[in-house]
Amino acid sequence: MITTLNSKLKLENYILLVLLFFSGCDAVNKAANSSTENLTYSFDVNGCQTGSHSFSSTDAYCSGLQSSSLNNGCAQTERMSLFAGKCSGTFTPSAFIEINFANGNKLQIQ
Repeated sequence: MITTLNSKLKLENYILLVLLFFSGCDAVNKAANSSTENLTYSFDVNGCQTGSHSFSSTDAYCSGLQSSSLNNGCAQTERMSLFAGKCSGTFTPSAFIEINFANGNKLQIQ
């Protein structure tokens, strides 16, 4: 009877260990996939070019889509469409004035 009880506990522990292992692998795979995500876009609308931009996270991608200065003030409608498909919240383009100084410093005013 004691041998049967010990065997049953060992089997339950083994099953629990296997379940924990596989659930942990899934979490590791999800984390690895999200950290290696590469999101890229580039637009040319009537000669106005955003340039090519790549981001390694969805948050950075969504911020980049909203940046008027990063995108040379171009393709706002197209950027808004990408934002709606991948990002949460409301598309709010940021407008910056950038001043470049002779010494290489930059000043951004929002």
